Amino acid sequence: MQFKDIFGQGFTKEKLINTVKENRVSHAQLFLGPEGSGKLALALAYAQYISCTDKKADDSCGVCSSCIKYNKLIHPDLHFFFPSATTKKITKPASKCFSAEWREFVIKNNYYVALEDWFEYIGIENKQGIINAQDCNDIITVLCINNTLFILNTDIFEPILECNIIIIFNYKLSPLSREAFARRFGYFFCSCRREKEVEVGVN
Repeated sequence: MQFKDIFGQGFTKEKLINTVKENRVSHAQLFLGPEGSGKLALALAYAQYISCTDKKADDSCGVCSSCIKYNKLIHPDLHFFFPSATTKKITKPASKCFSAEWREFVIKNNYYVALEDWFEYIGIENKQGIINAQDCNDIITVLCINNTLFILNTDIFEPILECNIIIIFNYKLSPLSREAFARRFGYFFCSCRREKEVEVGVN
């Protein structure tokens, strides 16, 4: 994922790029924004830019070995932790049990994903998706590695505060503009009445 492939969020992109140029990348960062704002895409573009071996002024090169692995979400330094639950195939769930499905899901949806869609994709039915104890232990293991960058993605800030996690930098993303939303998803929603939304296509 490259910055150029992300619609909108120009101000945040510039801030992220500048942290790398000025060598002030904080070890723990929070990307906070509503669904569809592109926070996962931004986090991945940022991580790819940091690891790129041939950085350009405003983006990763997209073709070096590191970028190719990031584009496939298989870079050995890239770790994902996300909510999951038991399925018909997985009786002891943890993020690492769903790694292949997660990569497939994220790439298939062009890095713009929603938790409800993820839960449907892996078939947890009506169960509650959580980050469980095994995930927490795995996160601690990863955090013990030197020079680890920890990026949290969420649309709800309050539970993060309850976890006593020290966030060094917080990026609050705005919803996409109607124009950016239309360019990204091929349509936009026009509120004709308060209780009803009409989908309007664009070419």
